[in-house]
Order: sequence, then structure tokens, then C-alpha cells
Amino acid sequence: YTPKDFIISFSLYIITVIACMLLRSLDETEDTSYVAMLFLTDVFLTAVLTDGYLFSILCAVLGVFSVDYIFTEPYWHISFTLAGFPLTFLVMMTISILAGALASRAKQVEVTQRQMQREKMRGNLLRGMSHDIRTPMNAVIGFSTLLAREPDNGVKVREYARKITAASNHLLGLINDILDISKIESGKMTLHQSVFSLEELVESINVVIRPMAGAKKQEFQVHMKDIRHELFVGDKVRLSQILINLLSNAVKYTPE
Repeated sequence: YTPKDFIISFSLYIITVIACMLLRSLDETEDTSYVAMLFLTDVFLTAVLTDGYLFSILCAVLGVFSVDYIFTEPYWHISFTLAGFPLTFLVMMTISILAGALASRAKQVEVTQRQMQREKMRGNLLRGMSHDIRTPMNAVIGFSTLLAREPDNGVKVREYARKITAASNHLLGLINDILDISKIESGKMTLHQSVFSLEELVESINVVIRPMAGAKKQEFQVHMKDIRHELFVGDKVRLSQILINLLSNAVKYTPE
């Protein structure tokens, strides 16, 4: 329990007492039949807005005594000896406690459902990550195979090595993303902003996507005339991941 729960419970109780006293002062007949319903409402609100059962049950007990002590004649006295009061006391206490317990239970069910939804989102995220990982992994395997078969003529080796490095770095970023799932769920994921070249970013994406498009006999062209030497401020890794996801889906769902 937190101090916030106590403040909420105490505030709702005070508001209920003040509301009942105002209504009693405005009613010339001094009919207080509505008082019990207002305190039951107080119990429900306390149960919904606080954690657990403690404050709702305390509010129910306090409400029963308040109805007798403040709003039942003789006022400002506990009247256990009044005819029928013990039964009324027990009935209202039972209803109040059950109402608070049911409201708290409903809240716990809602929390459980949210947890199940988060687990479902976690599964979807992991499946999406698996798809993302396969793309650079295929590039690493493909260029490694070509590198093993290519005679050591220098230029080809450096080109293949550069492509393997780019795909490996992207794969490492995806693995780090999987490790950051807990941060995503808790809302603590931060963006690492930096200044980088759009041309270099597009070229690194081109290295990953072009082999995929070539495997499906698709024509893949890159036009960077308008962004050459342009600098961008943002999270380079996240932006790269977004663009690779979009382009890999385009390759996947475009016919030959």
C-alpha cells in the first residue's frame, strides 16, 4: 500500500460525510435514507481507486459507524441498543465489505487481463524480431559463402567484408532490441540521438535489402541525389530498423 491509497481513501470519506451533512441540512424532513447508499458508493470508489482490499474494508467499517454516529438519531452517539439496529448494522457491514471486495476483485481481474495482453504483445514482438533477425543473418551467410569462394583479389574481399560487417552490426542491434523488451514494456526505452549522414544510412540499408530483392528477381533501385551530404538528427539504429522492416515487407509481398 502507498500513501496515495490512504490519501484517496481519506479524501473520499471526508467528501462523503460533507455531502451527507449538506443534503441533511437542505432536507427539511431530515430524511437520511440516502446516507447508506452514499457510503456504499464511497466504498466502491475506494475499492476501484486503491490497491487491494484493506482500504475498502476499512472504509466500509468506518462508514457503518459514521451512519450510526453522525446520521442516526440521537446524533453523535453510538446507539447499539436501538430496536433493529444490530441487524441493520450487520446487514450494512456485510454489504459494504462484499461491495468493496467485489470491486477490488474486479480490478485485479482487469490487471490480470492487462498482463495477458502484455504477454501477447511480447510474443508478437519476439516473432517480429525473429523476422528482422533472419534478414541480416541471410546476408551474413550469403556474403560469407561468396567470400569463401572468391579468389583473394583484394577488392572483392573488402567489398564482401564491408557487407558482412554492415549486416552483422544490424543483427547485433536487433539482438540488443530483444534484450530491451523489458524497457519497452516499462516505458523506459530511450532514443540515442546523434548526427549522421542519410546517404550512409540508405547505403547500409541497401546492402541488406538488395540481396533479398535479387533472390526474388526484383529490380531494386536507390536514388540518393536529393539527400547526398544531408545530415539528420535522430536515432540511427531505430530509423534503420524501421526502413528495413518496410523494405523487407515490400520485397516479401511484391511478385517477381
